[in-house]
This record gives sequence, structure tokens and C-alpha cells, in this order.
Amino acid sequence: MERQFRETALQGNAESLSDLLEKDNQILDRVVVSCIRESPSHIADTPGHVDFVKLLLSRKPELARLKDPRRHTPLHLAAARGHLEIVKALRDQDSGSSLCLARDTDGMIPLHLAAIKGQVDAIKELVTEKPGTVLQLVGRGEIILHLCVKHRRLNVLEQLLDLMSNPDKFVNVSAFFCSQQAG
Repeated sequence: MERQFRETALQGNAESLSDLLEKDNQILDRVVVSCIRESPSHIADTPGHVDFVKLLLSRKPELARLKDPRRHTPLHLAAARGHLEIVKALRDQDSGSSLCLARDTDGMIPLHLAAIKGQVDAIKELVTEKPGTVLQLVGRGEIILHLCVKHRRLNVLEQLLDLMSNPDKFVNVSAFFCSQQAG
């Protein structure tokens, strides 16, 4: 049954998931216990299957907080891949916004990964939900604006400055960082 569940997750088939859950209402408990590398919501996010992820979260909300070996939550992956509807579903599931602040093994939160990958829509969603995330430092003491410059995501930098309530206090820091990067 677990193998069938994994295949269903890879396909992102919400209808098949419903059928499996009707046949075996304990399958999610067993799958979560046996998850070593990826949770069902990590697997289902790969192709961006929104309905499947929403159904999973409605049945087992704690799946949103499971981490893979790199300590990525499903929100890290959805944000980095620009899966906006999945970002929204995970955000809606996260009553305390703790997922927005979850750090991976590199000290990055989902917003940082979205910035590095240039996922502007995911960034808008995350900053709207938790504006303070723009101030979160990466493990090396950089802020998100530094990441934008470092990874040449100037469109993201511009969007972040528009989203921030007081961007002037960050511009000088970013200008200094740019000059340091330029050598």
C-alpha cells in the first residue's frame, strides 16, 4: 500500500489519494513514520500538484512541517520552484507563520530560496504573510538584499524594495555589499 501511495504522490493524483485514504485511513500515519528522505508533500510538490497537497494537508496538517535531509520544508521547495498555489496552501496551514521562518542546513528560510531562484510571485506572497522575513539573516550574516545582488536577481531586489515599508535603511547596506562584491 505504501508503494501505491508513493506512486500516487509522484503523480499528484488527488482522486487516487482519496481512494487510498478510504481503503486505509492509517496510511498517512505509516508513511510519515517511514519518511526518511522525503515526506509526501515534498514528493507531491515536485511537479506542483496543488489539489494533492491541499488534500494531504487537510488530512494531516503536520506534513507541512516535515523536513527533508537538507532541512527543507515543503514551503522551502514550493517557494524555490515558484509554485504559488502550493505556497499559499502551506501558508494557510501555518497558523503561527513558523514555516516562513524555518531554516535549512544553510541557514536559509523559504524567502531566501525564492529570491535566489528569482521567484517574484512567491516572494510577494511570503513577504505579505510575514513582512519581517526580509530582515532575517542568512547563516553568513547577509540579508535577502545581499542574496539578490550576489545571485544577480535585480528584478527581485527591485520588487523587495517596493514591498518593504522603509527601504532606505537597507539601500546603504546593499550598496556597501555591492561594492565589496565588485572588489
